[in-house]
Amino acid sequence: MSDKIHKKLFVIFFYLVAVLWFIHQIKISKDSTEWGISYMKKINFSFSGIVSKKKEITGNDGVIFLTSLTPDTLYYDPRDSLDCYCCILKGNKGVLLAGGMDIIQTGDSIYFNGKENYLYLYRNKQLVQRVKVFITKFPPLCEELYKLTKDFQ
Repeated sequence: MSDKIHKKLFVIFFYLVAVLWFIHQIKISKDSTEWGISYMKKINFSFSGIVSKKKEITGNDGVIFLTSLTPDTLYYDPRDSLDCYCCILKGNKGVLLAGGMDIIQTGDSIYFNGKENYLYLYRNKQLVQRVKVFITKFPPLCEELYKLTKDFQ
């Protein structure tokens, strides 16, 4: 076979691999999205709290640490059973995965409505932002979330 045929076969093989990889990535994304929708349907509790600290993870998503959680009788800690989760709630403290990190400030009040999956952000008793809470199994986000919350008590 000539070099031209080898080059053409290599290019065809390369494009075929690229197309298959792209299709695989779409399937992974679809599965992750479906998992996120199913997961959020199970979150049917609501709570409020004060932002004590925040940590941006990717883009505009990150973790907010909460104090003065109300109700303080909520307990939700899925770390033993899930790789990715939207929150951890223990007594009067909590951790919440959230978007809008550029707007959230320490001292802000939040209200999470689990039935609607919305996060309401208040500053000085004024509504600043309303955000739909959604989660996917995006590995960099889930891995960093785990690192940030592994010692959360």
